[in-house]
Amino acid sequence: GAGAFSDIVTIGNTSPLLAIIPAATTAATTYKLRVVATNPAVIGSTSTNNLTVVAAPTVPSIAVADGNLNKCSGMTATLNATNCTNGSVAWNTGQNGTSIVVTVNTAFQYRAKCVNATCESNFSSPIQFTCPPDVITTTSFSPATSCTSDSVSVAFTTSGYGFSGSSTYKVP
Repeated sequence: GAGAFSDIVTIGNTSPLLAIIPAATTAATTYKLRVVATNPAVIGSTSTNNLTVVAAPTVPSIAVADGNLNKCSGMTATLNATNCTNGSVAWNTGQNGTSIVVTVNTAFQYRAKCVNATCESNFSSPIQFTCPPDVITTTSFSPATSCTSDSVSVAFTTSGYGFSGSSTYKVP
């Protein structure tokens, strides 16, 4: 039967045109197309072949498996993607799958999208890691009294990802 035509956004004025299928278009339905020009006003013939619209995959949600975004470059992290329907997960790292292990790069934003044979979703919101600064706490030093140019042994602890242990310093 005959159905109503909808206006869709087109880009260009020569063949072929780029037409953007409206997001509200019903999936799993076939459509006919025609070109309507406004200047001069001409209504083109209806296409002889059908356009089938398929459901686009959903944008996945992504998270760090341990929930910790405080990781420094070079460390490893497991990233998980959920809610990818009508497709499979592809990451902007080049990896595929709902769970991937990455070597952290704090300058990189990790994203995933859901893809199938025909369509792909937009990329997810990004995950970006931050390397927390080291906090150094001096726990002890000896000797308690020293002369200029003597060595002092200093023990310390850190919270962060840099260094730990003890060092010997010369008093200036």
